[in-house]
Amino acid sequence: MFEIEDGRGNKVFKQVGRTSRFGIVSADFELANEVNLGSYRIRATGPQAEVERSVEVKRYTLPKFKVGVTLEENVVRPGEIIRGRVNADYLFGKPVAGADIKITLLSGGSDGDSAAAITGDTDAQGEYRFSISAWKNRDHSRCWLKSATPAATSNAGRQQCGYPTDR
Repeated sequence: MFEIEDGRGNKVFKQVGRTSRFGIVSADFELANEVNLGSYRIRATGPQAEVERSVEVKRYTLPKFKVGVTLEENVVRPGEIIRGRVNADYLFGKPVAGADIKITLLSGGSDGDSAAAITGDTDAQGEYRFSISAWKNRDHSRCWLKSATPAATSNAGRQQCGYPTDR
């Protein structure tokens, strides 16, 4: 027989199993979406023995990472292509491979209106190279590129770009 008690001592699983011809018995238990956290006790009882183990059930926390944007040129002319790369690395140093990236071109300032957006994925080195067209309208004297992952719990990378002042 298999029994499992949650971190508060509530019996959350009980199953009687039958041994195979090799003397093996197994059971499957799936945690619910909302569970009591803590030390779960797992007990297997048979006619000749009893075994008990404990496992910790904790909330899963996503690993933290940083996102940075680097531009090939900080100054572009209206209608030119802005080229650069986004780097995403976990704080422990490993690259964030296969992360969804969204690059948004903002007008006027870092909280400006969205003018254009592109999406892509980081490679095995945690890098995504991009190119996006700058506005042709000279009314925007500054622009900002903002990159983020869909789960924007990390710091989003921002990079300012601008237009030359000559006409």
